Amino acid sequence: MRTPARASDADLNEGNLFAYIRTFSAHAGCELIEDDRVLYFASGIRTPSMLSNGVYKCRFGGDDGKVREAVARVDDYYKRKKLPYFFTTGPSSSPGAGAAARGLGLLHGQSQAAMSLDLRSFPEEVPAVPNLEIRQVRDGDTLLRWLTVFAIGFKQSWLLAGRFMERYEKTFLDESVPARHFIGYIGRKPVATSTVFYGDGVAGLYNIVTVPEARRRGVATALTRTALAAGKRTGCAKAILQASSAGRAVYEKLGFATGGGYELYVGLHGASSVMFPLSYLTRIVTNGLRGVLPV
Repeated sequence: MRTPARASDADLNEGNLFAYIRTFSAHAGCELIEDDRVLYFASGIRTPSMLSNGVYKCRFGGDDGKVREAVARVDDYYKRKKLPYFFTTGPSSSPGAGAAARGLGLLHGQSQAAMSLDLRSFPEEVPAVPNLEIRQVRDGDTLLRWLTVFAIGFKQSWLLAGRFMERYEKTFLDESVPARHFIGYIGRKPVATSTVFYGDGVAGLYNIVTVPEARRRGVATALTRTALAAGKRTGCAKAILQASSAGRAVYEKLGFATGGGYELYVGLHGASSVMFPLSYLTRIVTNGLRGVLPV
């Protein structure tokens, strides 16, 4: 009897990412379409973000022409719905998928490193950061604060938090969903977020962000360690995440190693094709004028 091949870190990274997207979109009642080639969903939210609308896997196979046709079909799905979306290629995606996305006019948004960490010897203790308190999200009021920090931290308008509440509140607060969400406060101000999503012995870290005025104080590291400790307590032996260039150094200091990567593209359809590019400065200004995060 042949011994099953051991999954690579890249396989574990993609597997957890796909399960995270699948679980959240299905639980929240989004339209979800998946087969062995592609996974994509639509929430109806008309602002591009990871939880709004997105495409994953992108294992289209065939020659470049077949890949272009497959990507065009997915793009047409969002075009008909007039929805913006993220198109994400990863280690197992067809090599030509990114080029096909760019050929359709999608904008390259970000490169991410696929990173992993052996949790078995990782300490559960979270070193104290002066004035920082970390809480788990357990109710709607705290979730709204979490979502507001998430939106502002990722350079979105704080108004996006309300749209996420409408779609995802039950999903975030349902303890049967294998995810836990954490929020960091300095004083009474919420300033940082993190999520751990666990399954099949893997703890996936997501939504790690700090608002600009609280950065470079060790806050992101503390929120990351909190999520790692929660994943380890569930029995996970491996942790994974997808790191931006800005966050990669933080995770390397914790012992994460890189194996593969992702490319994120943004497709703009409907009103977002005009409003999203024009709204960038508005988001920065209105977030600043709002001044104080909810307490």
